Amino acid sequence: MSAGPPPGRALRGPAGCFLASAFLGAVATGIFFGSLNNYLADVFDLSPGARGVVETVREVPGMLLFLVLAPLARLGEGRILFAALLVVALGIYGAADRAPDVVRVTLWLFVWSLGAHVVMALRESFCVAFS
Repeated sequence: MSAGPPPGRALRGPAGCFLASAFLGAVATGIFFGSLNNYLADVFDLSPGARGVVETVREVPGMLLFLVLAPLARLGEGRILFAALLVVALGIYGAADRAPDVVRVTLWLFVWSLGAHVVMALRESFCVAFS
């Protein structure tokens, strides 16, 4: 006499998709941050000062987040998060494949950071609303 669903059925549907996406997102984030420092050092041979400039530009979207989220306030959290994840993917793709110099890799990391900061701001409230 079990009160819950049969084994294997509990993770099907939206809850399973949500858990799988959370797990895969965490793995992807770990891989990205684990390789970003080496990528910038090995491919672009950045000095500590140049790395500081890249990091400063990369953090600007976090400081201006309210300017990004205010116009999107009428959209649902799910739509905003989906768009932000597409921006994250675009930024990673651009930094990895479309950045022949430090200026362009910095711009692509800015794009990635814009999406990542939106995700960071909305992730918890979306999880609560989803549950």
